Order: sequence, then C-alpha cells, then structure tokens
Amino acid sequence: FPEASFHYALQMHHGKSSEEALAGARSKWLGSDAWPGEFSNPYTALCFCSADPLDEEFMAFSEAVFTPMLEHWREVKA
Repeated sequence: FPEASFHYALQMHHGKSSEEALAGARSKWLGSDAWPGEFSNPYTALCFCSADPLDEEFMAFSEAVFTPMLEHWREVKA
C-alpha cells in the first residue's frame, strides 16, 4: 500500500507519534467521499475484506522501506 505506507513513514519522520501516523495512513487506506483510498481497489478489498492490514508489521515495513529515502530527501530549488 504505497500511499498509506509513505504517509506513515513521512509522519514518523516528522516526529509524529505512531498513533498519529497510523491514523493518517488509515485515511489514505480508506479514502473519503472526495477520493478513493487504496482499499477501494477491488483486488485489495478482496484480500483484506475481513482483516486490518495496518498493523505492527505494516508499520515496520513502511519504516524499513521509506525511512532511508526520507533521511536523504531534500528539496531542490529550480
């Protein structure tokens, strides 16, 4: 879940608590009336219809994947 994962890792990188970061990731996962979340993908919904994939393993993988990139991320002014 690239959007939810990146959002979680980014919030953690900015010093948010894991609860706050997970709440933000969940908003990317579920979506809203204005935009669909990653759960709206029919294949994803089929796989996770009865489970919550945003758990401790999700948090660990999100940080493992995105933290190294975020540590080297900098804005470049054109």
